[in-house]
Amino acid sequence: MTPPSFRFDIAIEEDLVEEVGRVYGFERIPALPPVAPAIMHTRPERRRSPHDLRDRLAAQGYREW
Repeated sequence: MTPPSFRFDIAIEEDLVEEVGRVYGFERIPALPPVAPAIMHTRPERRRSPHDLRDRLAAQGYREW
């Protein structure tokens, strides 16, 4: 997106973030970011396919030489 031509003060992403903070109110922005629980969903090693890593790397575009 391109800012309107009359907004010559918004040139980079940080300018936009600052403007949103100014309009919303810096005092209304929490000092700490929200916390979300991180749950790891991994299969036990004995249940993983021996070719799982190879398949994942191939899906990312890596090739064996």
